[in-house]
Amino acid sequence: MPDYPLRLFSPSDVINPPDDGTIGKWKDFPIRFLAQGDSWFSIGAVPPWATSNLLQQIVLSLEACAINCANPGARLARMVDWKLDADFMRLLTGKFAYKWDGILLSGGGNDLIAAAGVLPVNSDGTPVPLESRLLLKPDEWGPVEQRAARYLSDAGWNTFRAHLGPQFDDVVAFRDRDVNRDVPLFCHSYAYPMPRNAPASALFHVGPWLYPSMVAYKIPPADWLGVATALIDRLAALLKDIVAKHNIAGRRVYLIETQAKLTPAQAGTTDRSNDWENEIHPAPGGYQKLADLWRPVIEAQVP
Repeated sequence: MPDYPLRLFSPSDVINPPDDGTIGKWKDFPIRFLAQGDSWFSIGAVPPWATSNLLQQIVLSLEACAINCANPGARLARMVDWKLDADFMRLLTGKFAYKWDGILLSGGGNDLIAAAGVLPVNSDGTPVPLESRLLLKPDEWGPVEQRAARYLSDAGWNTFRAHLGPQFDDVVAFRDRDVNRDVPLFCHSYAYPMPRNAPASALFHVGPWLYPSMVAYKIPPADWLGVATALIDRLAALLKDIVAKHNIAGRRVYLIETQAKLTPAQAGTTDRSNDWENEIHPAPGGYQKLADLWRPVIEAQVP
């Protein structure tokens, strides 16, 4: 059976399609997806061609395309920012929506990174309360036997959980409003990043993201990967809970678990290392490893 790379189109190719015949038409594909999400679906480096994204690496035994609403301008947007994106909503629900064969979703990772980036002190010098941050100051650390968990704020995690669940609930509710009701929705967990001074662009001050927090909270460097791993594992568990809740109600949401698939970057490196292009974005080879996990899940649900 032949392999077909997933062909990507922009929302404008659907809403305002060119009529000069210079590109293939998205309607020519027998299988069509609608995609939305964070930087793992758009770009993770500056310049953009320095890396790829997860969608660009998906290969299927089906001739398929995806209308990708995760444009570079929203590459670091949290779910609360992009779930009401005008193009995404127009294509998903309402009188102009199309019936899709599946929804591809990348969400929660940038929300976690943003939450982990909250520093212990506000810009005006006032302390940030426990429930508003994911990390603990040295005088708040738990006992050594808790390992990486000793550095994490449970109160802050409860706040994060209360934020993220409703964002996913809203996307599922939008999907189920009319023509795309019960169309399979595919989402993913993330992978273990090594906190390090490896920005997406030093020139444009894009990143790093976790590294400044590790320094600000005085977490020992030997524990940085453990802390990042604990946060990614908590996010994966939260996503599993969210997906399970929807599937109990028969809503066809599928989670591709990816957290242990990539080799973390070497500590102290500042550019591409192992499967990572920079601190939180995989290199093309890393995205390929992740994309391989999507194929069997999609092909099991899409006729």
